[in-house]
Amino acid sequence: MLCAVIARPAPRHLIALAAVGLAFAAAPGAMAQVPASDEAAVSENIVVEVTDRRTGEAIEQALVLVGEATYLTDAAGEAAVAAPAGTTFVVVANGYLTGSGTLSSPRQTIALRPEADAETIIVSGETPEQTKATSYELSGDEIARIPGAANDALRAIQSLPGVARIPFSFGGLALRGMSPRDTAVYFDGIEVPLVFHFGGLQSFVPSHLIDKMDVQLGGFESRFGRAQGGVVDITSVDPRTDKLRLGGEVSLLHSALYAEGPVRKGSKIGALIGLRRSYLDVLARPFVLPEDPLPSYFDGQVRLSWGDAKKDGHWAPLLLTSWDRVASTDISVNLWFVRAAVKYTRQLAKDLVVSVTPWLGTTVISFRGDRDEEEGDGSPTRNIVFRRPVYPWGTRIDAVRDETWGHLRAGVDFQGGYLGVTTVTGFNRDEGEGPETIFTSRTWNDIGVWGELRYSPSDKWSVKPGLRLDYYDLTGEFVMDPRINLHQVVTQDLTLRQAFGVFHQEPAPTELDTPFAEQKVGSSTTYQSSVGAELQLPEGITTSLVAFWHESRGLPVRSDEDRNILRSDGMSPALFEIVLEYVGDGSYRRNLGKGRSIGLEFMARRQVGRWFSFISYTYAKSQRTEDPALFAGWHAYALDQPHRLHVVNSVDLGKWQLGAKLTMVSGNPFSPAVALESPSGGDTELGFGRRLPTFIQLDVRIDRRWKKKRGELSLFLDLQNATLRKNVEGRDDDIEQVDGVWTLVREDTLGLPVLPILGLMFTPR
Repeated sequence: MLCAVIARPAPRHLIALAAVGLAFAAAPGAMAQVPASDEAAVSENIVVEVTDRRTGEAIEQALVLVGEATYLTDAAGEAAVAAPAGTTFVVVANGYLTGSGTLSSPRQTIALRPEADAETIIVSGETPEQTKATSYELSGDEIARIPGAANDALRAIQSLPGVARIPFSFGGLALRGMSPRDTAVYFDGIEVPLVFHFGGLQSFVPSHLIDKMDVQLGGFESRFGRAQGGVVDITSVDPRTDKLRLGGEVSLLHSALYAEGPVRKGSKIGALIGLRRSYLDVLARPFVLPEDPLPSYFDGQVRLSWGDAKKDGHWAPLLLTSWDRVASTDISVNLWFVRAAVKYTRQLAKDLVVSVTPWLGTTVISFRGDRDEEEGDGSPTRNIVFRRPVYPWGTRIDAVRDETWGHLRAGVDFQGGYLGVTTVTGFNRDEGEGPETIFTSRTWNDIGVWGELRYSPSDKWSVKPGLRLDYYDLTGEFVMDPRINLHQVVTQDLTLRQAFGVFHQEPAPTELDTPFAEQKVGSSTTYQSSVGAELQLPEGITTSLVAFWHESRGLPVRSDEDRNILRSDGMSPALFEIVLEYVGDGSYRRNLGKGRSIGLEFMARRQVGRWFSFISYTYAKSQRTEDPALFAGWHAYALDQPHRLHVVNSVDLGKWQLGAKLTMVSGNPFSPAVALESPSGGDTELGFGRRLPTFIQLDVRIDRRWKKKRGELSLFLDLQNATLRKNVEGRDDDIEQVDGVWTLVREDTLGLPVLPILGLMFTPR
């Protein structure tokens, strides 16, 4: 609820009453901090640290409410709470908005916002139950303790259930058997084209810029459209204005620097600026062949904030840029994008909030590669240069009205763009050739309207139906997506959730830009359903179990006579799908494909004392069909991984922190050429009939921390594939004639033998 207790200023009489009671409890013969039960009395103390969100300073005399027990913070802003990890607590302090959270051993930090922020910070219309499909959340402390994540929030979610592993961790998020292209990523309401840098080593935005990240594997709300898989909704932090803060990181992977504070002394305009540049390509080059491509990246962010939502409105301009390059002596692939936006939020009435976010940007992908002509034809080596620009724009208008029984939400989602003329230059180095235009330009303007109603007559259950209507300009289609989410609180420890809905996705402009004038590709449709249960167990263990089913219709598939379109080495199809959206392949496509995914996700998490542990396991099957005139029946999807297991254990030893993560994932399917060009004839074995070996990797994390007056300094080693296991990322089986004998020739593509990331990070208070 918009005016829920988590967002209200603390009532003065409540603080006074609690203070009187606390003073009485502290009198001789009384106990100042009495747990609510004998079970809590024997629990290990958890330190709750309360700080000011803007200044980072400790808040003294804040009330920490845990059940029926009350605790008071000392001069350091700390209170020792006797309760098991996973227990919900509320913090009340004079002059601050009320805060709440979940206890996390051995300590839990909560930053309260001053009451003045109530005029600029708008709380989502959701109560803590969140009437939506089962989601998976990781706190900042948990992200820092997951080996292999390299301090990156989006890398950390790859360890969660339902998330497929991309070969070489090359980027993209494949959720619940869907393609990486089916996942939409939003940053402050702006859709961004690529969630990870090439190579998948880091996401496009540093974790310190993220205030909240919501990963919805399916059943997402009606405010999101044009996606049929999942949604990653990222909200940036609001810059503080009290003083300048500097932080950064230096590692073998990259260097990063960020600054936060007022634009000038005494200003109410807050600014957050971040820059990051990698150099793994330089460090790794001496250890690989010159023709082996290596990734590099750069990103930058500028976030401003000022104004009063209750008066003239709150303004939040944002500028994002990201540049990626994968290069060797033979090829180079570059992808860069820029997004600029301004979010304006205004509280028009006590319970009505409206926000408007116009944005625009550019995305450019380019390729350069050397190609040797056939030997003996007398032609020299040719150089191929490809460049394809896209200029997107859009505007989001969202409104939410709070009611005693729930809320009403509605909005308009406009999005368009211009696909620039694409040129390919294949010039003779001696004679030279001019550029050739192979694709023409396109312009489109899509519009979507949506609404939802959340009805919650009690805190035991709620229902949230929603409806979204879209017009796709490129295909001339009107589509309608009805959706519904439900939740029931069965007991204090057991909650059930269900989600059902229809999700349409239009083809990318590059899929329509082909030399086939008769091609008419339309949108595809996915029907999603999921049923989940969340159970709180003793000893601070939280668990969840989710069953899901997806069925897709009208998937665009190639419809030509190329019998090798299903050839797969277990690696290339997944990587091709990521690039296809930006490049296209000029093939003739029709909406004749189908898809289906079914699975079970399990997660258990425990954080008690010095130990943090979690297990995530997914069993799932994902299948596809092609043009029935060419291929009959179902085959495994390129990223079909029936078993995915992640086991994480981390221990906090004070100044030291040690952790390890074991990953076991079924190998991707591939299709060996067992009969290709054999004397007996026959076609390539299609349908991904075999699998690569199981992927097994052990990651190790070691941290050494020093607390300083201005923040925390941390020396860390994130060692990926610590056992040097030779995991097979791709396999090419072929039949070749050697000395007149047809022989099976196998060539494996191995993953990185080891990736040590050693770095030093400073996090300001």
